[in-house]
Amino acid sequence: MERKLGPIPAKSAIKPEEHLAPADSLVMTAVGQWTQVPITLQQHPKQTNVYFASVRLNHEDLYRLDTRIEYRSYFWETPTKHYYRPFRFLSSNKLIVKALLTQKTPELPACEPTAMGKEGVWMAKAEYQRTYPLDFYGMFGVAQEDHAVNNRLYVPNGCRPQYISTGQAAQCLEGKVVHVWADNNLRRNLKVFSSGNRWCSDPTDVECICNDDDEDHEELYPWAIDPDVPLVINKTWHASTEFYFNRVDSILSRDWKQEIKVGSQKSQADIVIVGFGNDDAALRHVSPVRFQHALNDLLSYLVYTVYPTQRIIVRTPQFFCCGSIYASSWNSGRSEAFTKAVRDTVEQFPSVYLWDVHRLGMPEHMCVATAGTAYTTRSVLNVENLQLWNLVCAP
Repeated sequence: MERKLGPIPAKSAIKPEEHLAPADSLVMTAVGQWTQVPITLQQHPKQTNVYFASVRLNHEDLYRLDTRIEYRSYFWETPTKHYYRPFRFLSSNKLIVKALLTQKTPELPACEPTAMGKEGVWMAKAEYQRTYPLDFYGMFGVAQEDHAVNNRLYVPNGCRPQYISTGQAAQCLEGKVVHVWADNNLRRNLKVFSSGNRWCSDPTDVECICNDDDEDHEELYPWAIDPDVPLVINKTWHASTEFYFNRVDSILSRDWKQEIKVGSQKSQADIVIVGFGNDDAALRHVSPVRFQHALNDLLSYLVYTVYPTQRIIVRTPQFFCCGSIYASSWNSGRSEAFTKAVRDTVEQFPSVYLWDVHRLGMPEHMCVATAGTAYTTRSVLNVENLQLWNLVCAP
């Protein structure tokens, strides 16, 4: 698949190879009646206004391309200096994907623990049940459902998703101490887990769904503001698990090594979860390349000095699209670039697990239009946690 843009509006003074994302910030989705496929475009090395992607369509449907162009010519790196004037268009061509009449639905192998963070599609639950009628992943009614978003299931390419319930996750975590060094996105993940998915379950509560910053954390969630107060899970799941949440904003705002070293000595961790990049992506003066250098240095310190024997799980930045936030540098290009920085860095550490929440990103999951925040909607957190439980419960 290939897509050609119009003339480049301005030439950048910086060479493309010094960037972590293409010159133009593009968001493309193959949209069908039952299936939506996020597409990551690559820029042609010579014809820089040409983009291409290799796309695997595993499910029957009638597909069209829904594309948004946000910024051209690396303007996404400094969006506060440029107007946000996105252009959206739907392809006139359609692609019909049908299975041969003689072809049976293949039996897919079970997904590896990391596969829930690989490329995949969002598939209507009813269509998933029709295609895979005996698969446990789709055998949930409305009352039990906790891993569908807008009535769609996330399905990794080429394997059968492994559903791990919150109760099963609690069993995997029984008796363990978990150190968390991350921003407020992970705070939301922990609220969902600690409440047994009951936190913010009212779909009409827009403020809660898209922004929990104004909740009374001192009264309701003291663990979210005081790293010495653990989130104890045994009150809900009888698992005797403790989470120590340490709020980390931009990793370039100060030297975090000493603070992490001191915090790590307060209790003996079994698992470490870190989430860096969201607060850095929001800052205009922080480039993706500069962030990547700082992340590599900090993660190396964690792996080899502070937590050499613990399982370390690194969360990517959020997917972001389709809007702008006042006095913030968030946009789809920076979201992609900072995520690539995290993915590339984690690859250098074979013992570290990647929690790739960015893969789940879709334009309709965003809160920027309804609440003006960079958070994803509340229902996506259940699928993010499902990714995490696959990593936590991995042998």
